[in-house]
Amino acid sequence: MAQSTQALLESLDLKIAEVLSDWGVVTTLLALVILAFVAYPILYPDEPDTHPLLLARQSSAAPVRNKNESAAYRSPEVPYGYPLKTGLNVKDPGAPRWASGKDGDVRDIWREVQRGGSQDADGKTISSGSIMTVLGKEVVEHNIADITKEINVLGKHFADSGAKRVAIYLPNSVEYLTTIFACAFNGLSPVLLPYNLPHQKAFELINATSADALVCEAGNLPLEDLAKQCSNLRLLTWVVEKTSRHVDWNGSPTNSKNNLNVSVWHELVESAPSSIATAPLPANQAGEQLGNIITVWQPADPQSKPEITTFTHANLISAVAALITALPLRQRIVPSDLLLPADSFTNSYILCHTLAALYLHANLAITSVAGPGVDFHLATRSIAPTIILASPETLIILHAQTPIVSPLAQLAKLAHTQTMEAGRLPSPHNLLSRFLPPVLPPSSSLESTNQP
Repeated sequence: MAQSTQALLESLDLKIAEVLSDWGVVTTLLALVILAFVAYPILYPDEPDTHPLLLARQSSAAPVRNKNESAAYRSPEVPYGYPLKTGLNVKDPGAPRWASGKDGDVRDIWREVQRGGSQDADGKTISSGSIMTVLGKEVVEHNIADITKEINVLGKHFADSGAKRVAIYLPNSVEYLTTIFACAFNGLSPVLLPYNLPHQKAFELINATSADALVCEAGNLPLEDLAKQCSNLRLLTWVVEKTSRHVDWNGSPTNSKNNLNVSVWHELVESAPSSIATAPLPANQAGEQLGNIITVWQPADPQSKPEITTFTHANLISAVAALITALPLRQRIVPSDLLLPADSFTNSYILCHTLAALYLHANLAITSVAGPGVDFHLATRSIAPTIILASPETLIILHAQTPIVSPLAQLAKLAHTQTMEAGRLPSPHNLLSRFLPPVLPPSSSLESTNQP
């Protein structure tokens, strides 16, 4: 046995010696070229943004392209020659399945939420998404019928007061969304103010937007200064936490020249007549004038000039429709998803994504811990969201607080980075992904609000 092994090694050594005896400069160059051809695709796997076969199946190529450029691609739902999506394709009850619908407005989103649990035209049960508020370790689920009641009561309260623009100075909450829908159903314009500003800056923004009604957390703004500084206000509605409802918040400011009417949210709902509380939401009327949605962007420096933007319902609905259909089919929001907005509703991107989740009957988790630089451990400790809307500042903090020190984790990060640079999404189920730190629930996906 030993002799046969020795003979084999001597034969192998002889063959290697014969090869090396003929080795020269040309052979070396050829070997290097072959090695380069093999190694380059492995070390630098650059590929198109989307694989050509995927483009052929999932998109429609433009019939005309610019010189020296590839053809542009569009979604197969709106191929070239067809207009882009401008709305939600809302159909009237009883309309044929293939009939074209209308674009709709913000009111149609809540009407779709109300359809949850009922049956569609095919007899299938429509999923009923849940809306919940996260209060630390406590999760409170809201009843859709109760929210509809509040939309009715608060909307009539705003309309009866003669208000036209309702400023919302609240953190993310169900009352925030309720106010937006209440304004939409009554032809009013909600003004989305950034939260947690210095008092004087908040007064300036209220005056700059010409708001004549305000919804605010109880005690967040001093009542006397508010009445004095904002002479255009005629209606103030306090939103009171359950732990503070034993206090009387109905006091009016002294020496007020604008007759500011002060009311409390939960008292309005509790004292509302049943004829209003149980009435159906106002129906759409032909030729009616809808309000606008006014957003205010305040830079980090309070001394900087704010940017006030007015959106129509058509603007907002087209954005919602785009967010619904722009994603690939397998990555779209589905009823089983739980969406957590970790940035303020004042951000139009966050608001539109939230409205899209409501329209698609997904579950929605609302937390007041929302804004730039959120601690994900606090925001997600009681829930396991599948979609998180986060600001760039939040992602930077998350990256800084989660250092990758393991060599295997660094290798996994390098592989993920190269995959994304090649235009593909890394798989969360491959072997290397298991070495990345589990900062969030495994099913969570992060989406930055730094969007155009």
